[in-house]
Amino acid sequence: MAQLPFRDELVASNTPVYFGDTVPTSGDFNLGDLFIVTVTSNATPGAMYPLMYRCTTASASHNGGSWTPLGAPTGYSSSVLASAASIVPIARVSKVSGTTTINSIAVPAGMVAGMSITLIPTGAWATTISGNIGLASTAVSGKALIMTWDGSTFYPSY
Repeated sequence: MAQLPFRDELVASNTPVYFGDTVPTSGDFNLGDLFIVTVTSNATPGAMYPLMYRCTTASASHNGGSWTPLGAPTGYSSSVLASAASIVPIARVSKVSGTTTINSIAVPAGMVAGMSITLIPTGAWATTISGNIGLASTAVSGKALIMTWDGSTFYPSY
């Protein structure tokens, strides 16, 4: 079990859950251990919300293992995504510019069926059903397009 100075730990369902300011880069961790970063920067997607990570590579060499973020994007991204064949939203609400047709949307880690992301068009792009989007649609600049994930496909609100 990891020895983390100035960190708190609890165990839930036999899984250690650690808390701290940053993801550890040293210490011994087991596959599946959870780490919650309680202090996030304003530059971080989902700023000011705790972020959770799962250990995906155990470490016995005190290098902290590999940590994968969990959870759907939160917050609003001030960066504007450019429309492309495949887009990768980094926040729960994102503006999307351009005129390129969107065929698929990368599914954020931790997103489960029933969750949604909101795209705010600033350009004249469209979606097709050739990827993981269930309905072709045409963006309306300034009108939020809610994309609901059913576990395999995103369905747009219009």
